[in-house]
Amino acid sequence: SFMLKKIHLKKQTGFTLVEMVVSIGILILVMLGVFGAFQYAYKIIYRGKIQVLSTQLANEQLEIIRNLPYEKVGIVNGVPSGVLIYEQTKTRNGVTFKLTTTVRNIDDPFDGTIGGSPNDLSPADSKQIEVTVACASCAMPTTPVILNTRVAPEGPESSTGGGALFISVFDSAGSAVAQASVHIEK
Repeated sequence: SFMLKKIHLKKQTGFTLVEMVVSIGILILVMLGVFGAFQYAYKIIYRGKIQVLSTQLANEQLEIIRNLPYEKVGIVNGVPSGVLIYEQTKTRNGVTFKLTTTVRNIDDPFDGTIGGSPNDLSPADSKQIEVTVACASCAMPTTPVILNTRVAPEGPESSTGGGALFISVFDSAGSAVAQASVHIEK
C-alpha cells in the first residue's frame, strides 16, 4: 500500500498536454502584447526625435536668414533674388532631411498697396520667409515642420527697381485659363 501511494503521487505532479498547450498559448499572448507595446513606444520616440531634428534645422535656417543683409534675402534665380537655395538636403544624426525655403515680397497696407489708394510705388515693404523641413530618409511617415518669419529693411523702404507683375491668361474666347503655365525671362 505504501508503494501504491508513491506511484499515485507521481502521476499527480506532472502536467497534461492540454495544460502545456494552454500555458504556452497564454505566454505567447502576453509576449505579443509586450512586443506590440514596445513597437508603439519606439514609433513615438522615433517620431519625436525626427520632429526635434526637423525643428532644429528649420530654426538654424531661419537664424542664417535673419543674419543676412536685407538685400540678400531671396532665392538664387528667384523673385526676390538673393543668396538662399530653394531646395537643399541636410543630414543630422544619420537622418536625411529636405529643406525648402521660400521668400515672398509683402506689400504692407500701412503705406498703401500697389494699384490701391494710396498707390504704393515701392510695394516690397518686407519679406515673408517660410522654411519647410521634411524627412527624406524616414521609413515611417512623419509630419513636415514649417516655420516662417518676416524680415524688414533697417531703414525706410526705397525704390529698388522691383515691383509687382500681375498676369491673367485668357483663351481665344475670352475665358480665363486656370493654372496656365507662364515663362518669364528678363
